[in-house]
Amino acid sequence: MTATQRAIQWTGLVYLVFTFAVALPAELPVYGQEQDGGKDSADAATQEPQRSDVVERALGRLYQLDVTVTGPEDAIKDLGVEDFDLVVNSNFMEEFFVDRVCRSVFETPAPDSEPVDDSAESGAEPAATPAPVAGPRATFLMYFDQVHLSLAGRSRALQMARDLVPQLVSGGAVSVVSSGRGVETFAEYSEDEFELLEALEKLEYDRNQWDEWTQLEERRFADINRYLVDDRIDQAISMARFYAKEERYRAEKALYRLSMVLGRLATRDQPKVVIYFSDSMRRNPGRHYLDLFNQNLVDRQTEDQGTIENDSQVTAVIFDRVIQEAAAHGIRVYAVEAQGMVVQTNRSGALRATPTTSSGLRDAQGSLQSLAIETGGQAFISSGVSAKSIRRNIEKDLSCLYLVSFDPTGMPLDRSIPVRLDVKRPRVKAQVRGTIVLQSEEARRKSALLAAFGATEKEKAGISANSPIRAGMLPLGFEDGKFKARLQVYVDGSPLPGAKWDVGASVVAEDRVPLEASGRIEVDQPNIPVVLETEAYFKPGSYEVVMVAHETESDHIVSRRVENTWPNPKAQPVAVSPISIVQRTQAAFHSGGEIRTSGNRALGQGELVKADEDTAFVGMICWDRGQRKPLRITRTLSGDSSADFPPMEMEPGDERCRTFADLVAPGTMTAGSFTYEVKVHSDDEELASGKIVFGATDRTAAR
Repeated sequence: MTATQRAIQWTGLVYLVFTFAVALPAELPVYGQEQDGGKDSADAATQEPQRSDVVERALGRLYQLDVTVTGPEDAIKDLGVEDFDLVVNSNFMEEFFVDRVCRSVFETPAPDSEPVDDSAESGAEPAATPAPVAGPRATFLMYFDQVHLSLAGRSRALQMARDLVPQLVSGGAVSVVSSGRGVETFAEYSEDEFELLEALEKLEYDRNQWDEWTQLEERRFADINRYLVDDRIDQAISMARFYAKEERYRAEKALYRLSMVLGRLATRDQPKVVIYFSDSMRRNPGRHYLDLFNQNLVDRQTEDQGTIENDSQVTAVIFDRVIQEAAAHGIRVYAVEAQGMVVQTNRSGALRATPTTSSGLRDAQGSLQSLAIETGGQAFISSGVSAKSIRRNIEKDLSCLYLVSFDPTGMPLDRSIPVRLDVKRPRVKAQVRGTIVLQSEEARRKSALLAAFGATEKEKAGISANSPIRAGMLPLGFEDGKFKARLQVYVDGSPLPGAKWDVGASVVAEDRVPLEASGRIEVDQPNIPVVLETEAYFKPGSYEVVMVAHETESDHIVSRRVENTWPNPKAQPVAVSPISIVQRTQAAFHSGGEIRTSGNRALGQGELVKADEDTAFVGMICWDRGQRKPLRITRTLSGDSSADFPPMEMEPGDERCRTFADLVAPGTMTAGSFTYEVKVHSDDEELASGKIVFGATDRTAAR
């Protein structure tokens, strides 16, 4: 069996061609000649079938693992199955296949020798010169994690990327992706050096791709240190906990974005390389703040210490998800600490160590090394690293690959499976990722769907009324310290009469592991909107929703990102949740695996309200446990027309939040701009307020 037969690859799986001998008659009738129906024919019909070289082929599925081997050239040139021990999921594999692919992606193939042309003497046609065998073409994705880049790191990362472009395009296609305020693709799979350099220039001057979080880390340490100097230990640890929580949320959001982008490489051919630029990404974000306190002080605040420790461990789950996504698609990550050497001085000019340059720096560098090693790549954390050395190391890793293929039947799906490959031949070493992931069909579909985020054209600020995809969040209640809400993703209908939509949403929120939801919705008429809805729970704090919809018949993809915040009842006496506008909608609703043709929909930000239909305003009033005084809630609707609602009285009880709703009858609003505002009073003192600004259209008047 040849490497070609096993190289039909899709998301880490290849199809193996089995051959079976087929018994055929020794003599077959020759069509076009007259056949004698006598004795000879009868004898032929009764003869025993004889074996033939004619074969049938059936397909089975294999997992393909790319392995870098190093050692003397004579030792690595002819490795075979007998030279390896393969252990998958703690089981020795008795049967697997080994193929050698030793041609650098950066190597330009050339004929071994000039062909001898003796056709002139023989009078024959000139012999065709055999085309040289081309090496594999790689896919390179340069990924800038802006929230984890310092200003110096951002500048150096862009310069290294510029230096890398002419070196990488000789080996394959290059994509440029950046994660700042949103995820944006500046260049997609290009081998045009000018186009890629132009994309990097656009990235450099895009203000949406700047983030000061890493740059301001020293200021955060200074804030905590001021409390320590004044011996205000409780406030110092409380602030450390606050900063650790914010760092964790930012890290989880950045990691989740990276995992989605990795899914875009699923259908690309091997080898696949991601060059990841970062300075402060940590697998245990926020943990380094504890190093500001000596052990005696930390022991006095065991609850806060435990919270920071436990929260940082939650992020490790998301970090491992990135590694799993890379393993599922056969991606190698080359992590680059872009800022180089970080040196701090005190007022006297002497060098000093700070948490940023000690434990925090070690955590960040260790995380980059872990991300690289566990995906089969390398980490570049030296200040002297150059684009040339990065390219040289990538070339070395990809110059001699062995493809190890095995049958994964019966192995678990959608989770990490440990892999160990031992080389028995002396002086030879093998570099291979430590885990693999066998994706289920559902996981592949969801990964491909969410990977489309950021691959479309640049997001515009805000969400316009005619946006093809919107998100709505309908508050339902507050349980066990979490807000319960119905998340809805609304997509405009397609003009196709038989549209098939794959709709997905992912949510990254503070204090929870990200939520994913997806569903397939098919409609049999044109211009039918579709809605994916799912229930979600949120602890107080910020959240981000990423939505993607793919119409499979036309291959049309739309995506969007929105952010909002749930209030914290512990942080203020009274708070008002985000307010939703709800109207009845005719659409294909997908909820819990069931489809219905209409339902209540929470309108997305910037959507126009239909003034000639029933409209509801829904929200929640939340309070701290110490709030016992009666609350008076007033609501007003103002704008081109207005409406008042009877005041509501609430007696705060053991529950922390209570839902309210106001219904506006058709015709109450005219076409125009409006503001719905909620105010909460106690003893004539305003404790909290909230509002939503929107536009309305009157379709009846338009007709």
